[in-house]
Amino acid sequence: NELPAVIYIMNKISILTLTYNHENYIEECIKSILLQEVDAEIEILVGNDCSTDNTAKILEKIGLFPHNISMKVFNHTENQGVARNFSSLMQEANGEYIAFLDGDDFMFPGKLQAQLSVFKNSSDINLVHHNVSEVNELSYIIKKEKIKRGVSGSINDLLKSCQSGIQSCSIMV
Repeated sequence: NELPAVIYIMNKISILTLTYNHENYIEECIKSILLQEVDAEIEILVGNDCSTDNTAKILEKIGLFPHNISMKVFNHTENQGVARNFSSLMQEANGEYIAFLDGDDFMFPGKLQAQLSVFKNSSDINLVHHNVSEVNELSYIIKKEKIKRGVSGSINDLLKSCQSGIQSCSIMV
């Protein structure tokens, strides 16, 4: 009597990272992703929008990824602007879930697993966001943002709310 084979399909999270002249922050940004413990594959997609500093060199030197994480860097040779840079990364994303993290932001430990757990426990949720903290150049928290409520309703309700407190680095869809 053989036991039936169990096939476990791991979810995939695409993390879209827009960067422009973030040489002072990009390494910490990427490392914060690499340190995430999450039950999912992670693909990091970096859109380097023709940075004139050492951002591209720093991204080249980052290596040694855990088995469930891959990274693709798109070094644009002409400035795309935020919208075109974002759009090009969206076209490259292969994950069932998409998270956003700009090159001057970083994730606290547990972020991705917490958001993934919300999706897995509620099939009617399409977007998860959280509170954010503003840090100075020494990584000390200087301001905590509190989000008082979630958003429900139409896409227009969501877009209105984004202008009043939801930070892109807190979003997973």
